[in-house]
Amino acid sequence: MSQDDKREQSKQNGTQTQAAESDEGHTDEEYDLIQIEKHGITVRISKYEIYSAKDITVEVTEEVPPELKLKETEAIISVGLKMSPSDAIFDSPVRVTMPHCGAFTKPTDAEVYIYYRKNDSAKFKAFLSTSTSIPKCVVRDRDLDIDLEHFSEFWIIATIRKIFIGKRVICTPIIPVLAPRNPMPVLWVNVRDQNVAEGQIPEGYKVPIPGEQFLVRWRSGELKISCKESTLKGDPRILKEGEIRHQTEHKLMFEVDTQNISENKFNLHFTLQQNTTKELIVPMSLKETATVISEEGACSQSTIATSSPSAGNHPTENIGSASTSESRTPREESAYVSDDILRDIAGRVDKEKDVDALGGKLGFYSSEILPFLEKNRNKPCMGTLQMLRDWRKRTKKSEERELLRQALIDIKYVRLVDELLSEC
Repeated sequence: MSQDDKREQSKQNGTQTQAAESDEGHTDEEYDLIQIEKHGITVRISKYEIYSAKDITVEVTEEVPPELKLKETEAIISVGLKMSPSDAIFDSPVRVTMPHCGAFTKPTDAEVYIYYRKNDSAKFKAFLSTSTSIPKCVVRDRDLDIDLEHFSEFWIIATIRKIFIGKRVICTPIIPVLAPRNPMPVLWVNVRDQNVAEGQIPEGYKVPIPGEQFLVRWRSGELKISCKESTLKGDPRILKEGEIRHQTEHKLMFEVDTQNISENKFNLHFTLQQNTTKELIVPMSLKETATVISEEGACSQSTIATSSPSAGNHPTENIGSASTSESRTPREESAYVSDDILRDIAGRVDKEKDVDALGGKLGFYSSEILPFLEKNRNKPCMGTLQMLRDWRKRTKKSEERELLRQALIDIKYVRLVDELLSEC
């Protein structure tokens, strides 16, 4: 670098440092504020700018676009933001304060890149951002400030190195409100970055421990999650490193064999294994199964909810339970789907893209469908059958037939619906 270039760079750094120092004395009274409370984001725009808060749109996105290509040593630490109008230029930088899920030994020395693109661009550009650069980024323990002179879509990326301990990841076990004793209830562990909003819990399921769930610090490497009581014999379900580096949500599913458990409530033992091992103990309640004889002398199965705190808190969510004084009517029976029908469907929906589409229509995430597709490659149809059985276990019996009919119609298997699930 020539002496003239060095003098010019020194002059620019001095100007940026002065601007940063003068900025510290400003108060919120000098700014128009845009706040996204759900994500803890605040945007400050100087009242002396020609643009005001009412002229600006701020949109949060948790879905990582495929065009965002990360290096092996990089991890997303915050949600993405899309700000418009993209052609806006500001004399005083717009300050965005937002939480992050990165864990650093010294946040002020974190190596952070801002990946951004304009609204009409397909590619992202990466800029190393510091406390004196433009765009400027100041990182603290739990949140960060970004100063922007123009708008775009941007993502905050941290480099995985010695100062970067990892990401704060929340692992939430989700279990049935009251699990039937004889069948094998399906449960799963929801894994997400700390500042990804928690998804909606399906009807009939609950988070067994209220409040913020189990928080772990993920470092580079895969994350193994296992359940000792699972029919998988405690074998871990693995989240690859590339999946955790992105700002995504994952569900790892397990089956629990409750047939030989005599207690009404027992503890599930989850193990999270990465650089360190963490044990999670989660209470789970069961419900009794009794035989009911109707007036005609026919036997039918009914369930009796055990008295437990979770049962009292969710009186209307006992999926699949029935009164001991009633038996199922023929109309109710017609809503169920037998295992023979599931086997037939699994044998005839044989194309991988159709199995993937069917899983999506039945409410499975892409990460949940992949193991079923993998199982199909080793044992044709068995992965699809397992997917259908897992879906049936977490679905109201009275809704099984209609939901399955609609899913098959949506993926263009109308003839199969007419043969196996006709409305009669």
